[in-house]
Amino acid sequence: MSEDTSGGFADPCEDAFEYLADGFPEGLLALIRSGRLEAADLTFAAEIAGRLPDHSAIRSALVPLLSHREAVVREGAIYGLTRHIDAAVRTTLERLAGGDPSRAVRTAAADALDEG
Repeated sequence: MSEDTSGGFADPCEDAFEYLADGFPEGLLALIRSGRLEAADLTFAAEIAGRLPDHSAIRSALVPLLSHREAVVREGAIYGLTRHIDAAVRTTLERLAGGDPSRAVRTAAADALDEG
């Protein structure tokens, strides 16, 4: 019998992402990578994933979102990456802070660089 990782949630939501982060972090990262989440859900999932301690796994799941077509997803990925910045992420954040089409993304990237 497989382990139930749904937590009783029928649809993606912040509570479901929190549940996965607390008990099944690899499930949350897999969901982020799956391409099945709508932009609003993906941004919340990315932010929540950023609370996880595994720097490498977080970067692996969230860095690709920095080039997502939706600005809200790029912004959520930045928030999720704030505690996981390495040299490569720093370079990408510098690029976003200086030239992303979205003002919110530019601001989030600059803020993350200030914190990191």
